[in-house]
Amino acid sequence: VLDGNWGTLRLPDGDYIAKSLNFHFPSEHAVDGVLAAGEMQIVQRSDAKGTSGLAVISILLRDSDLLGQEGPVVFFDRLGFSSRLPVEGETIILGADTILNIGAIFAPQFAGPYWHYEGSLTTPPCSESVHWYLMQTAAGINNAMVNNFKSLFPSPANNRPTQELKGRAIVSSELAVGADEFS
Repeated sequence: VLDGNWGTLRLPDGDYIAKSLNFHFPSEHAVDGVLAAGEMQIVQRSDAKGTSGLAVISILLRDSDLLGQEGPVVFFDRLGFSSRLPVEGETIILGADTILNIGAIFAPQFAGPYWHYEGSLTTPPCSESVHWYLMQTAAGINNAMVNNFKSLFPSPANNRPTQELKGRAIVSSELAVGADEFS
């Protein structure tokens, strides 16, 4: 979990403040039954209290060589994915030179289509009050970074297994979230 003030995002039901980035390897979402190498989740909160008023924008992470693009590999490198990630319970403060504009870094993902559904948090208390936005365009990460993360969180890894839909509707949208929505 990478806590911080990542800006404000305007979603169809109001403004949300990006509070943290969570990483899971492998992904927690499957597309056509296939998990991605990883997933980055941008946890957003509206003005509501408790576990209501939550939205998560999720970006699947795939092998940058297979995608044919480097993608945000430099972003992951600056967070320590190439060298040293914090162990459980440890806090690492990013230096002032680590300015991270996720709106610009992930612009291709935010500009593309997404799937939306109402679901639950993937960690306790697993409240079913989350608007999920799964971006359909994956971002690149390299295998060494994935392996570095997995060395700290070995199998069964840090991802929740995929869940049954239980009648939830998944909506596909061509309307982009828009990188310029982060401010």
